[in-house]
Amino acid sequence: MKIRLGSNWDITSLDALKGTSVDALFGKLPFDVVGGARPGFVLPQVDRKHVERYIQACHERGLEFSYLLNAPCLGNLEYSKKGYGQLIELLEWIDQSGADAVTIGLPYLIDLVRKRFPRLKVKVSTTARVNTIRKALQYEDMGVEEIIIDEHINREFKTLEAIRKAVKCNLELIVNNIASGSALTITNTSIMTATPPGREKKRTTVISSTRVTSAFTGN
Repeated sequence: MKIRLGSNWDITSLDALKGTSVDALFGKLPFDVVGGARPGFVLPQVDRKHVERYIQACHERGLEFSYLLNAPCLGNLEYSKKGYGQLIELLEWIDQSGADAVTIGLPYLIDLVRKRFPRLKVKVSTTARVNTIRKALQYEDMGVEEIIIDEHINREFKTLEAIRKAVKCNLELIVNNIASGSALTITNTSIMTATPPGREKKRTTVISSTRVTSAFTGN
């Protein structure tokens, strides 16, 4: 079992993860040009320098970090010269900060990252609402490493199994989408799996305190 945690940006707390199943953390600035799935005022108020130090501290402890770019809409920002420049500047900083991956909610940004920043792994956010085979195949064809399935179909096991059989990339299920008080505490968690026949030994379970997830390796 692997555990992924939402970051609380406390570098000293990372030492508490030694010897656990945690292999990655995720988070974002409270405010940036893309935005995210939660309002910035409820997130820890950190700046770029702190994020860079935090990512470095993660790597020193053998942990990966994914930066969240999971807003469901950019308000046509990407179609203006100024807006495009702001997106590139943000992505350049994310790449230079050492982040291992980005979690994205828009096909446009996936294409942009794939073409301009190939070092970064791409994960499809649940805000993309991947809930059919067709959508999953569409994103897999774009070259993503992982798809976070729309949490609204968590109990549609036949659909989950069909998607699992259709794609080879990793899939992740959000079981509990309510943030806990601490990004380093896992409480009241439960795992729901939908492993197709013959894939049981290839399953990787991932738990997050901000998101409780179950991921499946498809290859």
